[in-house]
Amino acid sequence: MGSKRSHEPDVQSGETSSKKLASTNNLLKLQSGDAKVPSYLTLRKATSEPSPYLGNPSTLPPLPEIRDKSLVSTLFTHPGTLNGHSSTKVDTSYDRLELLGDAYIEIIATRLVFSRFPKMPAGRLSQQRELLVKNETLAEYALAYNFDEKGQLPTSMKQGGKDSKKKWTKTMGDMFEAYVAAIVLSDPTDGFETAEGWLRLLWENKLAKQPTIETQTADPNAKVQLANKVMGKDIKLHYRDEAPPQELRKEGKLIFQIGVYLTGWGWENTRLGTGKGLSKQEAGAKAAADALVNPLTAQVASVKIRFNDLKLLEKNRVKDETEAS
Repeated sequence: MGSKRSHEPDVQSGETSSKKLASTNNLLKLQSGDAKVPSYLTLRKATSEPSPYLGNPSTLPPLPEIRDKSLVSTLFTHPGTLNGHSSTKVDTSYDRLELLGDAYIEIIATRLVFSRFPKMPAGRLSQQRELLVKNETLAEYALAYNFDEKGQLPTSMKQGGKDSKKKWTKTMGDMFEAYVAAIVLSDPTDGFETAEGWLRLLWENKLAKQPTIETQTADPNAKVQLANKVMGKDIKLHYRDEAPPQELRKEGKLIFQIGVYLTGWGWENTRLGTGKGLSKQEAGAKAAADALVNPLTAQVASVKIRFNDLKLLEKNRVKDETEAS
């Protein structure tokens, strides 16, 4: 799913224009606090309440109704089934709706992960969002609601082959995006909130399977603790990749593996610990935490202590000799 952006298109009707004018006036009043802030402009708090659809893949939240019936046939029509000029395909296929729906889905997913994981760094939030908005996920939902049976699709789309499978997934994802756009456009007052509530219920299952930030994050001070334990003059600790990042396609994540290696105190390029994480920073912190419980690290630390003790004794001996002379 691309990083597309869209502005909501103007709807050519007097009634809609009046509603848009009223909406504009309300937004102007927000500055003075005279108007209530629309729910879709505020972040919902994360909740620990389970979704009624959680853990039951055979049960789906009700499919929101498309109030503007003229949009129904459009959102289920593939451009490849239409003949004639490109303008005809634009007006009577899901081509434009898919673009707008893509933007709505991305902002709704962003709002969800932002409120659900208040301590998660931006890079990890992007990974969580990608899990929700990628074509494979949206196509899964489209098929669950039988969009494939409702859609007007080219015959070639259902033929076998790897390329056809990729196109099929993309088409189902596009159709789902178009449906979200139609929900919003057909109800200017509550459409966005309806779409957001529905998508949140759909996404609960996937988010529930993701470990929380608390279970994923290593002690951020582990690297400092390890350095204090083993570092000294001319002693080196190296953190480096131990394997290429592992891509978890179904979860939309990359897993990094970092090792921490010591050179000094009689050891050469010796691994003290290793760690995996959803970022190099997290993997490095886990590698340091692993090193802290490694018996070899304790052995290195004891060598450092003995060295420092001998160094102090030598310093005191020299001092005593100097004072004696």
